Amino acid sequence: MKQKPNRKVLTTTPYAYVYILGRKSWDSMATVRKIEAVVDKYDKQLAQIINNPTNNPKRDSVKQARLEKKKENKINKLNKRRTEGNFWMRIIGEKPAYYDSALNAASKIELQKYYFQHGFFEAKVTARSDTNKNNKVNAVFTISEGKRHFFRSVKFVSADTNMAIIMNQNTRDCNIKPNAPFDLALEEAERGRVEMLMRNSGYLAFSRSSVVIDNDTADASGQTDVIVSVVIPENGPYKQYKIGEVTLVIHESEEGFNKTDTTIVRNVNFISERNYNWRILRSKMLLKPGDIYRQDRLNNSQIALNGMDMFRFVNIRIDTANKSVANLFFETTRLPRYQLSDEVGLLVSAGAPGPFANVSLRTRNFLNNWSTFEVTSRFSQEGQISVFLPGSVYKATEVGISTSLYFPRLLLPGKNEYFYSRINPRTRITIGFTNSRRPEYSRKLLRTSFTYGIKPTSTTYIEFSPLDATIGYTPYINPVFKTQLEQYQKSLQQSFNNFFISSFTGSYTYNKGQMNSHNRYAYARFTPEVGGLLGSILSRTNGNAPDSIANLKVFKYWRMFGELRQNWPLGAYSALAFRVLSGYASPIGNSNTLPWEKFFFSGGTSSLRAWPPRRLGPGSYNNSSNTSERPGEIQLEANLELRQKLFKFLEGALFIDAGNIWVSKAETSQPGADFALDRFYKEIAVGTGFGTRFNFSFFILRFDFAVKVYDPSQTEGSRFVLPNQYKHITTNFGVGYPF
Repeated sequence: MKQKPNRKVLTTTPYAYVYILGRKSWDSMATVRKIEAVVDKYDKQLAQIINNPTNNPKRDSVKQARLEKKKENKINKLNKRRTEGNFWMRIIGEKPAYYDSALNAASKIELQKYYFQHGFFEAKVTARSDTNKNNKVNAVFTISEGKRHFFRSVKFVSADTNMAIIMNQNTRDCNIKPNAPFDLALEEAERGRVEMLMRNSGYLAFSRSSVVIDNDTADASGQTDVIVSVVIPENGPYKQYKIGEVTLVIHESEEGFNKTDTTIVRNVNFISERNYNWRILRSKMLLKPGDIYRQDRLNNSQIALNGMDMFRFVNIRIDTANKSVANLFFETTRLPRYQLSDEVGLLVSAGAPGPFANVSLRTRNFLNNWSTFEVTSRFSQEGQISVFLPGSVYKATEVGISTSLYFPRLLLPGKNEYFYSRINPRTRITIGFTNSRRPEYSRKLLRTSFTYGIKPTSTTYIEFSPLDATIGYTPYINPVFKTQLEQYQKSLQQSFNNFFISSFTGSYTYNKGQMNSHNRYAYARFTPEVGGLLGSILSRTNGNAPDSIANLKVFKYWRMFGELRQNWPLGAYSALAFRVLSGYASPIGNSNTLPWEKFFFSGGTSSLRAWPPRRLGPGSYNNSSNTSERPGEIQLEANLELRQKLFKFLEGALFIDAGNIWVSKAETSQPGADFALDRFYKEIAVGTGFGTRFNFSFFILRFDFAVKVYDPSQTEGSRFVLPNQYKHITTNFGVGYPF
């Protein structure tokens, strides 16, 4: 539509009213005078520097450049105010949408085109405008759709016999399906598919303009027969190329070469000033001399080289001077070998915000095998709700250091770099130590992991950790918290013993689109985990007690967790975001509880926002005297959020959160805490609320205000608590979207 009404809040148009009010105080000529004053002010200061130079020309030059930049920035800002209006007009307001008969006629034409493109060839659109007593115009479009056409068949032809064979042998992914509604967008997508099909079959210079689609719509039944043709250009048929030479050039800096050396590895030329481990780089090159040219493998080679985090850029040049051979030249410049980075900010996870700081040192091409060695130290503090004084907040402190070693291949026996090269392999070895102190307890953790990662497609990533081991030591447990464990959750005391956890962990991640945006995206993650097998084997050696290693408790368990996120744009200014997650964990063997870190928790700023962090559940169990964190072995949760851009950087949101956690086995000390099919649906907690977000592009500050709607901890018949919640609003502060 060429014209759209102003945005509304309920039945009013406040943004247009704000614009009109702002325009009353806007004086463009006053802004022009300010621009003249700024120009005069800075020109005098610049003239002073030019006419009265000091004995330090470099300092004068820097000062002059700084003044010129300030002058430019101020003039640009004032020019924007002169042309687009003042703060109320540009930032908050919205220009009133006035009726335009010419644009109305153009909208009618666009609607006619839209219906034609979607198979309504006989559709008719009429337009009229109605003016009401408030002098507002309603544009009314009446559409008579007529019969919709459907695809019946698709045929691929070309005067080039080889091209015709290629198309007819690769129809599985055809976008045009028999019996599907006619849609010109599908035909355009099919033209793109044929273009890439040809480029992946050696036709390097093939253009989409050579793909012509004809539709036979003469059938009275509304069926359309499609003919996809590849036409031969006037200057002759397309040439099918094979790969000639493949060359990778590495510059140590942007200044060029001092001296070079050429090394040939499996028919690929490497040119550099230094000698490197060329076998690993060769595994990233997915095309070799003699191969048929493939655009997808060329693109994936560039992605693989960029993904190593070793080069500033990877440029590709293709030489086709030989009419049937394409020579490939990859040109790169190395990133610095050492990189020191720091990060300071605000941490918000499950409580009040607090400061955090990270410092890391990265060493690239460690041991000359294209690996990356990284050392990271971190410190953080945040507020945690006190177990002992409800409503009070205590600080939780965490200090840690970790070392990681990344390899751009799978560390497996044998020479396998080339076999796995097309799935972007990676291996990560990590050792880290964390010392955390919370109001309830303090804990020291030593963890090591060995993880494989592959990226089979642009949207999927798979990880597998054959080794993930943690040694935990708990030097302090607050006596009040210990008493609560003994009274309500006796088996959980073992979670605070000194322990050894070993696990096999996997994860599958699907990510399509840009998360944390108003654009359409989909995200899914599934993580299975089995723990304790290695620890169980070790506990049987060297005379250890059952299920222990050197007085460390060995936990055996299995755990599964899945999460799905979706985001649907509802227009230019709004989006609907949805998340659902589920988890299950259980001790196995003669273990009767989980490690504390493997339990599920619910409630908090990124969970059910009407409940305090990690204080919801389990089930319908209610004990107001137990204010500690509430762990569970089963979790169900769903969140729905309507996000609306209000103006510039300010966004609003309405949300509903639902979910709970449960324990897997009934305990007399926690009635109603266990999961039961005949009542779990009655124990789904529900909260709702609204929020504001300050979206500054590089980070988002979030304030959410939530109230309880349905509280399963209350007695049946009294769980709908919304009417009594206006005095019990929970305020949440966060950084970034909640999901």
